[in-house]
Amino acid sequence: RRFQSPRVLFSTQPPPLSRDGQGVEFLDSIDSLNRNIRTKRATHPVHNRGEYSVCDSVSVWVANKTTATDIKGKEVTVMVDVNLNNNAYKQYFFETKCRDPKPVSSGCRGIDARHWNSYCTTTHTFVKALTMEGQQAAWRFIRIDTACVCVISRKTENL
Repeated sequence: RRFQSPRVLFSTQPPPLSRDGQGVEFLDSIDSLNRNIRTKRATHPVHNRGEYSVCDSVSVWVANKTTATDIKGKEVTVMVDVNLNNNAYKQYFFETKCRDPKPVSSGCRGIDARHWNSYCTTTHTFVKALTMEGQQAAWRFIRIDTACVCVISRKTENL
């Protein structure tokens, strides 16, 4: 069985975040070396009336990932450009990370700060990517950012 992740893409051009290509924005010149694109989002996106996310995240297609951590914890070289049948492809990774560890002063949005400590953190998963091992190209599982979650812990009472 072949493993294929929707978070890894080989393409000759940057992929849009949405099917119709709307809502895609190129990052400013500071990040232009990364050649990433991202969706435009409000600071507090309202999904439905009165519904908010506990943590704000940002998703981008990363085009120039040169190194990563593999599933064994080893730093590996990621192939950025791949030549296949005289076509130059880039390896893109769809990554999601937290916009801010504390979207509100007390931590995650909507958490009762009287009883709970909270903060937002980026979680990871492993995806199959084309990497270099010496002079040989090899498929390996590498770690990428994939979500933003809220971590909570009960506050201890001072006795």
